[in-house]
Amino acid sequence: MKRSTIAICVLILALVVSNLWSFGLLLDAGITATYGDDSLDRHHRALAELLAVVPAVADPAATRESVLGVARDAAGDEDSFEKEGLVWIGQLGYRFDDDGRLVEVQTGVFGLSPIQQESYELFRESVKRRRFLRNAWPIL
Repeated sequence: MKRSTIAICVLILALVVSNLWSFGLLLDAGITATYGDDSLDRHHRALAELLAVVPAVADPAATRESVLGVARDAAGDEDSFEKEGLVWIGQLGYRFDDDGRLVEVQTGVFGLSPIQQESYELFRESVKRRRFLRNAWPIL
């Protein structure tokens, strides 16, 4: 084989590898942007739900059932469940005292309800993988 043929083959291989690497980085950036948009959407919904519940909570005669009813209306079709003393409806968890008064509202760990925390862990793994690949680039 001629030296020029070997050089051309090496350059073609380097081009293919660099294009595949760039595609992987672009794909990862797209996934990260999608997760960011989803996070913003979750926070927007949580704020809307909270603002809808505020007038019901401000009423001195508000009961647990009336607050949860308004929260269910604000959250739409999302199911509610109780976990660790909090009633989770939509993006927010509501804690009531023994008299039925609202004492606390939570958004979960990093703004995630318990159901969404698993997705967050998958996202963290993706970020770790991306950082590893970015740091490995100078080695290659």
